[in-house]
Amino acid sequence: SAKWKDDEHGHQISHERSRKDYTRRFLALYTPVLFQFHLYFASYFVFLGVFSYSLLVRWDTELPTAFDWLALVWVLSILYEDLRRIVKDTGRWWLLPWRYKLSSRELVVVMNFAAFILFIVGFVVRFVGSRATDEIYSTAAQNARRLHSVALCLYFIRGMEFFLVFSTLGPRLTTIYKMIRDILSFLLILLSCLVIYGIAVQALLMPLQDTSWQMLWNVLYIPYWQIYGELFLDCFNGDSGGSPWCQYTAAIGANGTEVEIHFRNDPLAFVFLAAYLLLTIILLLNLLIAILNHTFEKTASAAETLWKYQSYVLITSFKHWARPPTLINWFVHLAQGLWKCRRVELQRDEEKEREQRVQLNRLEEVCMQQYLTRIKANQEAQSS
Repeated sequence: SAKWKDDEHGHQISHERSRKDYTRRFLALYTPVLFQFHLYFASYFVFLGVFSYSLLVRWDTELPTAFDWLALVWVLSILYEDLRRIVKDTGRWWLLPWRYKLSSRELVVVMNFAAFILFIVGFVVRFVGSRATDEIYSTAAQNARRLHSVALCLYFIRGMEFFLVFSTLGPRLTTIYKMIRDILSFLLILLSCLVIYGIAVQALLMPLQDTSWQMLWNVLYIPYWQIYGELFLDCFNGDSGGSPWCQYTAAIGANGTEVEIHFRNDPLAFVFLAAYLLLTIILLLNLLIAILNHTFEKTASAAETLWKYQSYVLITSFKHWARPPTLINWFVHLAQGLWKCRRVELQRDEEKEREQRVQLNRLEEVCMQQYLTRIKANQEAQSS
């Protein structure tokens, strides 16, 4: 009686049949493509939450915490899943960094690999560097936070791929992608104006500056923030105003004594500033707005069609390439590998059984032939 139980209708069914029914119901629930997508989508954003929490909390211990190990295993599982698909589809994943033009899916894999490298380097720097110092908060921990912050940004950007399936967000993401391409080409023009103005103004305001990397930083720093309205007029007037960016260090005298020197007041610098603001804020930024408006109007009509195609490609990838949720894909693929090994063993046993059956049939045919031959010989001997 232990092998039988009642179903919802009160009928007696075996435990084996009940187990098959549960398996069939689970497969019916998991097989639909949309269910697989939403499950993978939810698991990925749970990973982002775990990673964000491990980055935001205070790092007190030298050894990794449970959330650190969980984030590490999750990162490895995401990278494994992407590389597994690329290897299965193309078989040439090592050529991806050297290709000039990548598809959207391959670009996601490259971004994921870069985030993985940053995470691993930050993980090693945090726990190896913190043991070499007795400081409460070491420089190694700060560098690890920097690497993990960049990696987290890349993972969040990668997660926007899942928004392509939504009818309200998908077309907007497609339009934003086109606009970013226009901005990158526009930045070359803006960077040229910024460097020209920065070199000219720095030569006038800091004539005693020595050779250093800070010189290159000053060429870009003040001109960039002046685009957003931070004009640094106190610096141009020769008054530091307590700002460290309005003074620089220079070696003065025969002994080379380093002193803090304020910017020099030069009228030509104001002329350069006025021309620069006129060119960048009034001309170039309005030109950028016009370019983005033209791109939006051009892609608005085709964005929905392109979004439908991208959404179809993303969803059908789960149909032709079933992806288990992150973190448990190791166990799923291990179970699949064990099942394949078991199936190969069963097929080998079936082949052996088939060969034995064929040999037995042949033996029966030979024995039958010999028996008939013996009977025929006996009949001929009796008749003679």
